[in-house]
Amino acid sequence: MQAILKPVSTRVRQLIKQHGAVWDVLEIAHVQCFDGFGMLMGTPDGSHSRWVKLDDLTFIDSTEQVTA
Repeated sequence: MQAILKPVSTRVRQLIKQHGAVWDVLEIAHVQCFDGFGMLMGTPDGSHSRWVKLDDLTFIDSTEQVTA
């Protein structure tokens, strides 16, 4: 599954600028630093991964075509 990062904070805007907005979902789990659930996201080329809050994401339907 893939998701698009929303530019909701400086941290996320920096990730989008460096690695693009479309990321792969690697894992969903309770993340202590978020005090709730988060997702481990990875770049499509596998060069970078990062935990993000669920609110920072928009999910992509597998039938949609995305250009980012």
